Amino acid sequence: MKLKKLVLSSIALILLNIVLYFYKAHDIAYLIISTLGGIVILFISSKTSGIILDSKLLDSTSIKTEKSGIDERINEELLSAAEAIGFNVQQLLWVADKNASIFNKSYDISHKVESYSQQNAASAEEINASINEFVYFSRDLNKSVEEIQDYSVKSVDMLEENRSIIEGIGCFLGELTYEVGNASKSNEELMESSNNIYKVVDYIKRISNQTNLLSLNAAIEAARAGEVGKGFAVVANEIKKLSEQTHTYISQIEEMVDDTSSKIVYSNKAIEKCNEKINKVEEVVSNSTCAIDQIKNIVDHIKNSIINLQSMSSQVLYTSTEIEKAVEGMSSAIEDTHKLSYESIESINYQKIKNEEMAKQFNALREISENLQKISTKFKKEDEIIVGINPFTSPENIKNMYIPVLEKVCSSIGYKSRVIIVKDYDALSKSIKKDVIDLGWFSPFAYVNAHKNAGIIPIATPKVNGKASYRGYIITRKDSNIKNLQDLRNKSFGYVDKSSASGYLYAKHMLKSNNLDPEKIFSKIYFMGSHDNVIKAVLSGEIDAGATYNEALDNAKLSGLKVEDIVIIEETEDIPKDAIAANPRMSEELMTKIKEAFIKVQGLKEFKTPIEGFIESSDEKYDVIRNVL
Repeated sequence: MKLKKLVLSSIALILLNIVLYFYKAHDIAYLIISTLGGIVILFISSKTSGIILDSKLLDSTSIKTEKSGIDERINEELLSAAEAIGFNVQQLLWVADKNASIFNKSYDISHKVESYSQQNAASAEEINASINEFVYFSRDLNKSVEEIQDYSVKSVDMLEENRSIIEGIGCFLGELTYEVGNASKSNEELMESSNNIYKVVDYIKRISNQTNLLSLNAAIEAARAGEVGKGFAVVANEIKKLSEQTHTYISQIEEMVDDTSSKIVYSNKAIEKCNEKINKVEEVVSNSTCAIDQIKNIVDHIKNSIINLQSMSSQVLYTSTEIEKAVEGMSSAIEDTHKLSYESIESINYQKIKNEEMAKQFNALREISENLQKISTKFKKEDEIIVGINPFTSPENIKNMYIPVLEKVCSSIGYKSRVIIVKDYDALSKSIKKDVIDLGWFSPFAYVNAHKNAGIIPIATPKVNGKASYRGYIITRKDSNIKNLQDLRNKSFGYVDKSSASGYLYAKHMLKSNNLDPEKIFSKIYFMGSHDNVIKAVLSGEIDAGATYNEALDNAKLSGLKVEDIVIIEETEDIPKDAIAANPRMSEELMTKIKEAFIKVQGLKEFKTPIEGFIESSDEKYDVIRNVL
């Protein structure tokens, strides 16, 4: 009874610590220390009663010897406790892995933020210097605009003054035109007078000729008269002289009149040229006046524009000054942020080290839990079947969706199932080889390897959505620019792990089938650990694309993930689903019973499971995987 109390106390302590962690304490260190303490107590209590729990010393003979002396109830409670501890440890590790993944992402983001903060600080200094230069420039611009405004006002005044001068020139030209017109009229009158003089001179000339003829006739007559006519001859001679003088003067007058006429003609031509020049000058003056008016309008617009520009320049100067103040404040804030981010990086780096330390402790705890499970399975009863499952989804999902199905199948033939969640498929295969596990739930790829290494025998394959097969997918987000496999070049990609068929093997096979090198096509490759992680990473943008399969998407949808935001860019042919395989050392009779129980099981709708039933499985169905390998 003392042994029983010690064992039950130890198990209760371990379970209590796990419950406290999930519901209250959340202290990892406390959980690890207390749990290890409980396990130590369990080991000590076992040794004090003479039970050797070291797995290395537990051979088949000693197990049989010791079993006979152990109370069956203790065995039952020990096996149940080991099963519960194993489940909770695996769930704890699942949560810890999720937290580590999120923390690592936060770690990367924090380092990027610190880097960006440092860049921002440098950029802020450059911006501040540029803003200062801009403020100086704005001040110079404002001053220049004010000077231009003064010049524009002076230009308008000068144009007004020039317009008045040109208008005065126009008036003067008008008066000059009038005077030139008068001079032209005077020349015409003078020309007419000259013509009249010609007439008078011509008349006088005729008189002179007549007088000369008359003097000649008088001389002739005087000569005829003789002495009597001498006096008349003298008169006639004088008249002739007068006529000759008159003719001489008339010739001179004609020359003078001719000269005057030619000068008047020249003067008229000069006046005509003056009129032409004056007309051209008037046209130029008119055009100049119009040009000045146009220039004045333009200058007026320029003046108004400069006024607006000056107003805007003043506003720009004011705004740039305010921006300068704001940028100085921002620079100071960025510098403070940079200091804080640098300090936070130190804390994050410290936390990362602690997380790595905790990860080591978690792994140590898992090893202890696995050893405890291995030891506890040695005490299983004849009507118990140990089933091993790899955490292809969260242990909580396995507990809710798969364990009830296994319990129903086993209970239908009078057996009780005990479920052990192992860390990976390799551990599952090794546990079968060591006879720790009776049945294993394998992925197709893991089954092929385990069949080769451990000789496991397939007995059943689950059906989901009416099918006992599935399809591997390569997925991405709808809003990405990835439309086909060729678009995956230089993108980040997420696999599940290297033991996963749909999460690794078939994705690589699809790439190779399209002449793409899986090792070189991607900029970065991640191994996410589970299909859920791949889907979440694709949805969050942590990776550009990833490998998964149809049921994982269905489960993700049931868990509330927005799988409608995912698009499938490539898929495989039908692949046989998981294999429930038996330890090759299981009796044929029990193996047949279990196979028939899986095939006949019904009423699974009462459970929250995607499994609708099972079909008989065989090794040759997985040759498709071997062909790909």
